Amino acid sequence: GFNLIPGFPLDGGRVLRSIIWWRTGNLNKATKIASYIGRGVGYLFILGGIYMVFTGDWGNGLWLVLIGWFLQSAAKGSYQQMTLQEILKGHKANEIMSRDCVSITPNISIEELVNYHMLGQGRRCLMVSENDRVIGLLALQDIKKIPGERWAMTTAREAMDPVSQLKTINSDTELNVVFKIIISENISQIPVEENGEIIGIIARENVFSFINLRSQLGK
Repeated sequence: GFNLIPGFPLDGGRVLRSIIWWRTGNLNKATKIASYIGRGVGYLFILGGIYMVFTGDWGNGLWLVLIGWFLQSAAKGSYQQMTLQEILKGHKANEIMSRDCVSITPNISIEELVNYHMLGQGRRCLMVSENDRVIGLLALQDIKKIPGERWAMTTAREAMDPVSQLKTINSDTELNVVFKIIISENISQIPVEENGEIIGIIARENVFSFINLRSQLGK
């Protein structure tokens, strides 16, 4: 019975969303309305629980507040997730990947590559190569992990993310998939391959910047 409450993302809320979707023909609008109703139901539970606490029923009251908090949080999160999927839908990795990666030797110091490649040439991603083979990647996030006073004595080999430990994707991989990989595996960068060669890199900030821009454009 609880699961049939018409509040998204409960089953009752999903049925309600389906009805609204059928009537309006707009999935985003239907999800938004069902989400607001779900949050409203959650707040009603919270108010009911607070009332029970003040009338002396502490156990059931606190439990009702907890359920209400869960409902409104789940409703808000579900709508945000759907909105995010809509923003990324139809877009591929090759649209946002950085193509300006240059090859550097593994023994170059962080201080030298920052001064020459990053500050001097505006590079944000670097491929560490040895014997004409890419062995690792260096991005701005990797540099930021190293204290400034150690830059002169730290090499690219020590700071890089080895390619063998990185998950790679194809250039036509959907951005929804890329986002899931970054979040679920908590990684900062993903090499993009084409015909067995690394042609670019997608950093975490590339995806977030794309989401932010699309949101500001009213997507």
